[in-house]
Amino acid sequence: MIVWREQFRIDSSHGFLPADTRGVSGANRVVRSVHSEAYEQHVVRLLNRIASCRVGTIVLNRVAAIGRPIRIVPRVDLRHRVAQTPAALGFGNQTDRIARGIRGREGENGEVDSGRDGTGRGANVGIVIFSPGARLTAAQAVVYSEDSALVHEIVHVIRALSGHEDGRGIGTHFHNIEEFSAILVEDIYRSSTGRHWLRESHRAQNVGPFDDRTRVGGENVNDLFRRIYAKPLALFRRQEPELTAGLATVQARFNPLRT
Repeated sequence: MIVWREQFRIDSSHGFLPADTRGVSGANRVVRSVHSEAYEQHVVRLLNRIASCRVGTIVLNRVAAIGRPIRIVPRVDLRHRVAQTPAALGFGNQTDRIARGIRGREGENGEVDSGRDGTGRGANVGIVIFSPGARLTAAQAVVYSEDSALVHEIVHVIRALSGHEDGRGIGTHFHNIEEFSAILVEDIYRSSTGRHWLRESHRAQNVGPFDDRTRVGGENVNDLFRRIYAKPLALFRRQEPELTAGLATVQARFNPLRT
């Protein structure tokens, strides 16, 4: 295991089996894995790359401010490689990791309700299941990159650790505020690092080239995004004021948080 910047534990000796693996039912299961120094060093290189840009620094500083550990572990069944890293999981008391008064949820899309209310205290530990080198479809390969996927998952962890995780739907193709927030930060990160193919929804195949002018009426795409997604943007700002205030200072072609 490698400890990176105090909060991050990159641990290849424990991994996850996917829920549909034979003999495994329900949620993902933690299993013993084979220690891989190469995996751990690869993740460290990605974290260093993330830390080298403004958006990455803001996201990582938010993790440091929360002060709770994050474990990055692999999937261990190579027959079930994933195209993108799955949703972050909070370890600890299930009812503590989600927003106060919000029903608990499992799964990337918030489709399974645990039936318990959150207290808003946040999880004790966050986990990211990260599988570099996953097989990708042609559509996914256009927008997928390991560093941006890791940024996406760290945002999920921030939400779980801060007790703001909220799986309720928001009535858009981003499914819920969790995916809206993570994809928004991921796209700002991508734009700030000069990559102009961005995710347009939670569906991996919905990607497009960034253009600062829309095809209809010439409205600036950031203004268009702010108009269409005014409610989830306001909710994200209200729930994560430190993170969104920092991101609002980033000069990137795509950054609806910048006003």
